[in-house]
Amino acid sequence: PMRTLLGLLLAAALWTPGLTGQIGGETSIETRGFRFDGAPGQGQLEASFALEPEFYLDWDRGRRVVSFEPFLRIDGQDDERTHADVRVLSFEQAWRSVELRVGIRSLFWGVTESQHLVDVINQTDLVENLDGEDKLGQPMLNVALINDWGVFDLFLMTGFRERTFPGRDGRLRSIVVNDDDATFESGAGRWKPEIAGRWSQVFGGLDIGVTGFHGTMRDPVLRPSATQEGVFVPHYVVGSQFGLDAQWTQDAWLWKLEAVTRSGPSFDRSWAATGGLEYTLFQLLGTDADLGLLMEYLWDDRGSEAPTPFEDDVFLASRLAFNDVQSSEVLAGVIMDRKDGSSLLSVEASRRIRSAWRAELQLRAFLGVEPTDPLFGMQRDDYLSISLTRFF
Repeated sequence: PMRTLLGLLLAAALWTPGLTGQIGGETSIETRGFRFDGAPGQGQLEASFALEPEFYLDWDRGRRVVSFEPFLRIDGQDDERTHADVRVLSFEQAWRSVELRVGIRSLFWGVTESQHLVDVINQTDLVENLDGEDKLGQPMLNVALINDWGVFDLFLMTGFRERTFPGRDGRLRSIVVNDDDATFESGAGRWKPEIAGRWSQVFGGLDIGVTGFHGTMRDPVLRPSATQEGVFVPHYVVGSQFGLDAQWTQDAWLWKLEAVTRSGPSFDRSWAATGGLEYTLFQLLGTDADLGLLMEYLWDDRGSEAPTPFEDDVFLASRLAFNDVQSSEVLAGVIMDRKDGSSLLSVEASRRIRSAWRAELQLRAFLGVEPTDPLFGMQRDDYLSISLTRFF
């Protein structure tokens, strides 16, 4: 079906006058070094290669666009991290106050730095990175209504994407997950129809969004396997989520909030929120650099029963943007559990090299993680990652 859709979109575009195209993307190599030995079969040094090309066709003065963004990673250690995906394969038609998009898309909702509670459309590509920022492409039909009262997006979806998990030989896993035996609460499985909507508007310095979703929840329930000891199997339940995201800008201050409530036939209603602030010191010490100071609180009313480790945690971070030609930037932060002190330390740094290259460094460390914390299984997975990206 994916190849058929691509063929139809390209055929329609190629027979259209006024066609223009663009090809770009990036390729990268990454090395991850771990501080400690892991479980049997896990190495301390990993290397991988990734390719992310981008193809765009547009015509009718840019009102019709075909986008294609595939993704491929080859990992030398973890077979599950060696994977391919179509992040985007879509057709877009724009009118004066209506936009139609159909196909596979990746989109992002959210304003906070430490986690994104309202970001419910795309599934997390967990083998890419622990932070959950990487997403799998989601098939959908999207209609956007653009007016003075705001932007309303309606999404109709099917073709659910299962979460990716590291394999037995992969690092950054707390347990072994066999996603080949995943189960679904809905009898329609991955083909259950889903619906979502979002209204967003700007009121002066306030950006606000209200979201709703009903379908198969993206976070799986992990159950012990009936056939493999010590292995867990994902189970995907049906539910609804309603969310609010807001950001208020006032001079050097950014105030941020994400809040959601979730409920479903097989689980009780729950509430979660992440909120905080960011203050920026511009032209630090008379230089061109800006220093941002961030603080957020992460809360989930399920407490220790929450599937997330961040149910009563504080996030503290600083972001240093050098504002130079090389776009040099460093973000360093820690998420700390208020009850037992378990902490996740993170440092991310990046710098352009000339016009076509970028070097990135990432450090993750798990500090004082208690046995009751969901991150305990990764207590020996402190690592340093270095990647080099070439743009084309």
